[in-house]
Amino acid sequence: MELDRDYGECILVERELNSLKQIAEYHGLETIYKKLLHSKRKIRKRWVFDGTVITNRSIILDGRALKLNNIFDAAYATKYIYCLKRETTMGNIFKTILRTINATFQSRKYKLVRYNVVDN
Repeated sequence: MELDRDYGECILVERELNSLKQIAEYHGLETIYKKLLHSKRKIRKRWVFDGTVITNRSIILDGRALKLNNIFDAAYATKYIYCLKRETTMGNIFKTILRTINATFQSRKYKLVRYNVVDN
């Protein structure tokens, strides 16, 4: 069973802190508990997202959208995505766009001609 991220990050942490607070109260250490709690660095909750995301450091692909069902599928996808990444440069992207535009204009030069069908 997979836990929801909000449950794991909020409820469990809150429950653990409440347990520590009760232990500190039992032993008469409330002031030390409060000092330690306020002196510790707070960790900002990470941005939770679904889907494919491109950041300045990485590209994160959604496995569900790519129909990756297991580690075997993910390994094959990783291999081919890595090869695609290696070949993807700004020059190649620009050439592909130019070829697409050229093919579109070339296809408009010709008209579709329908011939009459002769029945015997």
